[in-house]
Amino acid sequence: MKQFTGIVVSAKSDKTRAVEVKRLWTHRVYKKKVVRTKRYLVHDKEGKALLNDLVLFGETRPISKRKRYVILRVVRPGGGR
Repeated sequence: MKQFTGIVVSAKSDKTRAVEVKRLWTHRVYKKKVVRTKRYLVHDKEGKALLNDLVLFGETRPISKRKRYVILRVVRPGGGR
């Protein structure tokens, strides 16, 4: 099961959070550090994750057209609503 950590960037929808995951990798030719970001729609059944929280989420069965992940736990609260 794939697991990622990311920051909640949108908590507007009911039971759905948009989580942004940043990846750091080195360019093969230029040897420069490059940051890539990707947003995942994550299912949050209890609504416990708030804006700017650092969350751990994992793969699950398809819940809707774009939701394939579920929040496992809140790693660090961000203090925002």
